[in-house]
Amino acid sequence: MRIGYKSSSSSSKMNASFFFLSETRKKSLPLEDGDTLIIDYEIRLEQGLLRAKVEDPLGHELMTLKPNTQGVREITIQEDGVYKIVIQAEKAKGSYKIQWRVE
Repeated sequence: MRIGYKSSSSSSKMNASFFFLSETRKKSLPLEDGDTLIIDYEIRLEQGLLRAKVEDPLGHELMTLKPNTQGVREITIQEDGVYKIVIQAEKAKGSYKIQWRVE
C-alpha cells in the first residue's frame, strides 16, 4: 500500500519518498565473479520499518543499509549470477535514494 508516494527508477538507481509505504521492491543486477558493486545511499525513516539490503543469487543477505544512514559501500562479487537490491517497508514514512555502479 502506498500513500503520498513519489519515485523514480532506472537501471542504476532507485529513489522514493512516501508518507505511508508497506511493500517490497526489488531490482535485479546481473553480476560476474570479480565485479565490484558500489552503492551510494541515503535512507531516512520517520516512522515504521524500512530496510534495504543486497542479496546474492541464492537469496542470502550480503549487506544491510540501515535507516537514517547514508554513505558509500562496496561488495566484491564472488560468483556469477543475478543479485538483488531489496527495499522492504512496513507502515513506513520516509525516503530512500540508492544508486549503484559496477567496476
